[in-house]
Amino acid sequence: MQSFTPPSSLSLTGNLAENWRRWEQRLRLYLLASGLNDKAEGRKIAVLLHCIGEDALEINNTLEITYEDNDNKTMDEVIQAFENYCAPRRNTVFERHQFWAHQFHEHTGIDKFVMELRQRARTCEFKDTEDLMLRDK
Repeated sequence: MQSFTPPSSLSLTGNLAENWRRWEQRLRLYLLASGLNDKAEGRKIAVLLHCIGEDALEINNTLEITYEDNDNKTMDEVIQAFENYCAPRRNTVFERHQFWAHQFHEHTGIDKFVMELRQRARTCEFKDTEDLMLRDK
């Protein structure tokens, strides 16, 4: 059977919201690929807490979530608690300013520029107009 490497520890430096988003994605891919996605919620929570790293585990100990009875907790509840800590409510005005101020540099190429814009647009709450805003930019 194929062995899959668990995600490395969550980095708490730099852009915490983006680090969290990527770490959660790697965790979900790991659980799916390793066959752990179908296991009990308590086991998935244990994998999450094991993989997240020492510093993030300390943060976990301060979150308003208890693990006395893991049978009643879901991994999604734990993930939501970390989401609330790592990615608090965004300032939409600031995020949109960042989107519109992002500059194209010839050495990066158009494909990379569009990818960067798509990443920035995710936090702008453009909703149904996102494609129009990307086009206009």
